[in-house]
Amino acid sequence: MNCAWPFEAAPGRAAFRLALARTLSDAKRFDEADAEYQRLLELEPQNADAHIGRGALSAERGQLDRAAAQLARGLDLQPRHHAARIYLADVLTRLGRHPQARVEYQRLIAGNDVPSQIRLLAQRGLQALDTVAPR
Repeated sequence: MNCAWPFEAAPGRAAFRLALARTLSDAKRFDEADAEYQRLLELEPQNADAHIGRGALSAERGQLDRAAAQLARGLDLQPRHHAARIYLADVLTRLGRHPQARVEYQRLIAGNDVPSQIRLLAQRGLQALDTVAPR
């Protein structure tokens, strides 16, 4: 089944490409999702959501180094994307890059504009990190 057909009428429209990539990712069609994120980045290299989506996809596939780089690139472009930052902290923790993970969790805890649910996740992540890598 070709999921791209509704989007072919507007192949240059970033929102459609992003929606398609997310739909394919949710359906666990990772290769197709990655291809859509790549097409979107060819259209808009500075699209933070595409970098972040690709990072989440890479993490889902177990490609943690790639995920960390892609999430970091997305956060360079959109630093206040708190969900991406918590995801990056988790990926860094899984990679054993505990000092970097700690910095990301602390940024979220200290941020004035961070939603309470994200702040709580960051606090829990930092507590868990303290059990495996005490300061």
